[in-house]
Amino acid sequence: MNNTCNNYLIRVDASKKIGAGHLIRCLEIADFFKSKNINAMFLSRSGQIEQQIINRGFEIKILPENSTIADELNSIKLLMIEKKIKVILLDINNYNTFKDFNAYNLYLENLRKLSLFVVSFEDFQDYPYTSDIVIIPYFGTKNIKLHKKSDCKYLLGPKYFVLREEFSKVKPVLVRKKIESILVTMGGSDAEGITLKVLKAMGSTELGISLKIIIGGFAQISDAVIKNLLSFYKGSYSIIREANNMAELMSESGIAVINSGLTKYETSAVGLPSIIISNNEYHSELMNDFAKYDTVCHLGPVNKVNKHQITEAITCLAKDYKKRLQMSEAGKLLVDGNGIERIFNEIPKEVIYVQKNTMSYKIQQ
Repeated sequence: MNNTCNNYLIRVDASKKIGAGHLIRCLEIADFFKSKNINAMFLSRSGQIEQQIINRGFEIKILPENSTIADELNSIKLLMIEKKIKVILLDINNYNTFKDFNAYNLYLENLRKLSLFVVSFEDFQDYPYTSDIVIIPYFGTKNIKLHKKSDCKYLLGPKYFVLREEFSKVKPVLVRKKIESILVTMGGSDAEGITLKVLKAMGSTELGISLKIIIGGFAQISDAVIKNLLSFYKGSYSIIREANNMAELMSESGIAVINSGLTKYETSAVGLPSIIISNNEYHSELMNDFAKYDTVCHLGPVNKVNKHQITEAITCLAKDYKKRLQMSEAGKLLVDGNGIERIFNEIPKEVIYVQKNTMSYKIQQ
């Protein structure tokens, strides 16, 4: 297949404000597609992720900070010509990049006018998306009244959740009557400072259980601050920055205290009972639906959760072996780890493995 091109473009951002979840998901997808001899190139407005992408063996183009959406579309057009790209996968926080949904929708329309096959990860919003494939891989999608277009395919629910490969290989949590460690992790950035709130609460407990504190790459939390908060804590603790063995750390823990990001799907997959503090009111509403599956204990949005609620939830769950066992079993039923393969199978192979041809481009300003 000498005149076949198999490059596709992944558009993703990551930062302290956005977090790292989108990037981690895209790297997993890129690795999977690479195993199918399909090469990915990344496009981002986040210069701080450049080396991470390169270290994983992928090419990346960083857009200048002052780029307009028209500039970005022109960059994509040039990459299409240079790399013979026919597919673009979008995993961007459109609230951060675009002024409103209409601007984002116009962006999607322009991508399709470039003859690109558009695959986009989206949130729970009831919008008339114009992508070829829309992926909303979360619990609660059954409650969305989507404006489905006839030429748009929707992949909905956790069967399409992208689970990192390490989670499919790790041993599930062995629930013990007495827990030996608690995992505290709030994703890549923890912009809301939930880690500090949890540690402040833990510092006043009498549990004395070992803590594993995971600090993401975009989080601005110093070791000195953590040590100060835990200066009177009766148990041991370790601080792990940018953990590269998260599945193993989870499988060896008894309880996790996490935020309302994508981590809850990972703790569910390994059967780790979790206490969740939501990043905001919007996440809290979505979490109420997730919590109905009895895999987590949801305390509410961070601005309404107090120190007493955190300590009481951790203490009660640590002592309730039967509850933890039920949560663990329920979690393992929710995410099976085959999401990437299902997504891959939904993309027409003729647009991934495309023949060279002549294409014309017109960008709507």
